[in-house]
Amino acid sequence: MDCFDLAKRPWIRARTLDGDVAQTGLADLLSTAHRLSGIEAPLPPGYAGLWHILTALAYRITGLDRQEGVAEWRRRRDLWLTHGTFASCPPGLSGEPPPSEGATPVERYFARVPEGRFCLFGQRPFLQDPRLVEEAETSGINKFVLGRPTGDNAATWWTRHHASNQGAIAFEEAAWWLIVQWYYGAAGQITARTVGGTRSSSSKAGMLRNTITYFPSGASLFTSLLLSLVPPNPAIPDPASRPGPDLCPWEQEELPDPDAPPSPPGGMCALLTAVHTHALLLVPGEGGHVVDAYRTWAYRKPWPGLKRENPFLSYERSKGTQRRANPSRALWRDLDALLPETADGASGRHVAASAYRPPRFVEERLHLGGEQPGPAGITAVGFSQDPMTTDHTWWLSAVPPVLIERLREEENAAAARRLLALLAKECELLKARLRSAWRNGVRSGPREKLNQAWPSRGAARFWERAEKVFGDRLAADLGAAEPNDPTQEHHGRVAARGLTLTVYDEVTGNAHEGNGSPHPPSRQDFMLHRSIIKHRPWPVSARSPEGSDDL
Repeated sequence: MDCFDLAKRPWIRARTLDGDVAQTGLADLLSTAHRLSGIEAPLPPGYAGLWHILTALAYRITGLDRQEGVAEWRRRRDLWLTHGTFASCPPGLSGEPPPSEGATPVERYFARVPEGRFCLFGQRPFLQDPRLVEEAETSGINKFVLGRPTGDNAATWWTRHHASNQGAIAFEEAAWWLIVQWYYGAAGQITARTVGGTRSSSSKAGMLRNTITYFPSGASLFTSLLLSLVPPNPAIPDPASRPGPDLCPWEQEELPDPDAPPSPPGGMCALLTAVHTHALLLVPGEGGHVVDAYRTWAYRKPWPGLKRENPFLSYERSKGTQRRANPSRALWRDLDALLPETADGASGRHVAASAYRPPRFVEERLHLGGEQPGPAGITAVGFSQDPMTTDHTWWLSAVPPVLIERLREEENAAAARRLLALLAKECELLKARLRSAWRNGVRSGPREKLNQAWPSRGAARFWERAEKVFGDRLAADLGAAEPNDPTQEHHGRVAARGLTLTVYDEVTGNAHEGNGSPHPPSRQDFMLHRSIIKHRPWPVSARSPEGSDDL
């Protein structure tokens, strides 16, 4: 039977620097990363999961997984960036073993991994647990492939798949779904598994469930992966925390004990690849297809609190929780959380990014030395899911390198943050006035039930058009002769206030014509709240320049 070795078999679509697309395996992808611009994933969550795996492999190949002084780590990282390829070691890199004849760093790493660990099928298949054959029953392909109907009573009008027609999937597709389940698996009831005579059927949510992840996008895949690396945190000194080894799942000698509590990851490679909650196993059939799958829990006990933060996630400042995926929130609205913290050049005051801190790789970009790698954008992957079982939607979006590079300058970043904060405050003002207008003006009907209808409608319209206001005003700020020009700031506030008034008028425009009440409200009932918006004072620092006209 074909084991389908993911290190050698072509299953990843990669874009070359010339714009061509080629299929490749993990080993060739890394060996030629300097000649590739990026990867193309059929599933956005698969892109995020694979990037975690590729980053762990980059740590291993470069030797930057070692926990050493931050200054030394950054020196070695800069040597690799200047060298520009995984195909050979940078000259002058101390501590590296002399390469055997014809062996590259990529080849040396894959030679160290036990045979068959990157195969989809075999004695120790990739990201799978062969013990499930004896400990659980199969779950079916429909539960393995997200979005398919599951159960005998599931709605099937939009698909040909149902309980009696599961439909096999190709090995290449199965590899992507395996990665998605590993990182985004559902919580709650799951196929039962019996370990040590005890049968259980409850699972915890995957590491990336309902999150939005951010990844660097450099001039080449090699540069993007090097920019993904952050210094490994020092070893945890407290023995009570029980740190485990820094091993990827395919590097572990033995499969983990599902009855034992999982140990905190001992380093970046374990953090990126070994933190999982689901045990999986593929069942191959004829013709290069997977016909069934096992999907159950991996550990009875939850993972302990992880002190090592994922470098691709943005965390809330006050609570330390991950930013959750929100399909109604465009990526540009979170630009302030994707920029290193800076100070306002005009006043010297600190400009807080947002309620969320930037991912670690964003902050690490400030510490690059030597030859700079050139502009790098940011790719975002979101997967909106409820905390338990329901999957809503996924998406992939990007911030272009030219914008990220411009906003790395202190004055430009401060201008972007001021614009974003301004628009957020204007939207809150709009929602508050629409809420009050509904309460005061609409005197009959299911008022309480529809209390949020106008604010929700107004916010949706506001943010749909605010992107143009943000882009236009930011371009004017960046092109201004004087940084922090108060005239430009005033123009931005005028544009934002004008948008607020326009949306308010649209939402309330026809309300006075009747809402099923024998005494519909008059237009004057809504003018009070419009007047409050129009004449709402601005902060002293944002008052109109002398000689300008207010709204």
